[in-house]
Amino acid sequence: MSDVSAIHRPAPASPPPEPSVRTLPLPTAHKPSRRKEILAPLGLVLLGLVLLLTAFKLYPVTAEHPTPPFPRLFIDTDSRLRAIIYKVDPVSPGKAMMSIELTLDGSPPRDGAAAGLAVSSPPGMTFVDCSGSSCKKHSRNMGLVFKRDGDTFKAFAEFPMKTRNLGVDYNGVSASAAFPEINYQGRGTPTLYVGYHIPSASRYDWASYPPLSTDGYNTVWEEAVPRGQTVGRAAVGTDHDAQASEDNRIFLAGALFALAGGAMLTAVPEALHARDWAALRHLGQAARWSRR
Repeated sequence: MSDVSAIHRPAPASPPPEPSVRTLPLPTAHKPSRRKEILAPLGLVLLGLVLLLTAFKLYPVTAEHPTPPFPRLFIDTDSRLRAIIYKVDPVSPGKAMMSIELTLDGSPPRDGAAAGLAVSSPPGMTFVDCSGSSCKKHSRNMGLVFKRDGDTFKAFAEFPMKTRNLGVDYNGVSASAAFPEINYQGRGTPTLYVGYHIPSASRYDWASYPPLSTDGYNTVWEEAVPRGQTVGRAAVGTDHDAQASEDNRIFLAGALFALAGGAMLTAVPEALHARDWAALRHLGQAARWSRR
């Protein structure tokens, strides 16, 4: 009986097979190529540099000049003057000729007519080619005798100058010309004529002191000189077309500066984005190695 029961005893049930565990791969996002990761921020930086250089080249570099200095004239005469002509002509780079002409109003008395003239140069202008106690570096004193010139009587003086500034400044957009300060001790109210060489002078709008005449290069102003002191000043002109063109260039240059800054600033997050993709790629490689 024991043998029969042993034969018919049910065998122990075998344990069910363990289900196979399969690791699903992590979802991967679309990865740009490494070349694109580098080229994107690099291209933005290069674009910003090109825009920046173009803006610097486009931005006008017109130099602003200060008001030119003016000389001082002292004229003393017992006669009545009709005109005082003041001119400064360029001779060579760094040299100029200042000329002063006095014209009588009517005929001189029988014993003739004379005038005393003192000239004081402004800073940056010095007298040259002169000698004697009356000739100093920044001042000249001399007596003038009126001589007949046609129907008038005139006295004339010339002063060679060494100068960095001829009394006039221009930069293509604005120009200014200095009127001398005059201390007149004489009779009558003469007219002062101030003449300068200014290239393209007719293109400037001399609203403050319109010139008496201009031929595009020689420009002459006039004003009355009463007895006593007449202060020096400057006539200022503006080329409105050139100024409008300069304003447009400034606007375009400003826009390019803004675009250049935007391109360079955009390159920073692009570079950080590329770094994040590189970090994610390394993380994926580490995960694959761990599964092995």
